Amino acid sequence: MYLQAQSKNMIVTYLVLLNLGLHLFLSWFMVVKFHLGLAGAMGSTVIAFWISILGQLTFVLFGGYPLTWIWFLSFAFTDLELWYNTILVLLTGYMKNAEVALDAPSICT
Repeated sequence: MYLQAQSKNMIVTYLVLLNLGLHLFLSWFMVVKFHLGLAGAMGSTVIAFWISILGQLTFVLFGGYPLTWIWFLSFAFTDLELWYNTILVLLTGYMKNAEVALDAPSICT
């Protein structure tokens, strides 16, 4: 999402294609060659998922666009208040009287 917001769609496309090819190969390799069955399919999914995440993070940190890291930091720290409020609402929703618990933070903030 972060790279798409900065109109870096081609790197996302390349990573998705790499991820698809890697996932298909790993699924075949772990399920058919190693006979791991469902555990092999799950393992290949997890590995392919993390390869995509690490590829995007590598592009943000060391990629061809030098201002990406600066914008990433400013974006991350300006949204801390939103994350804080979202987590606060989520956690107060698990209290015994959730309606009163959700009303209290909105009065205090």
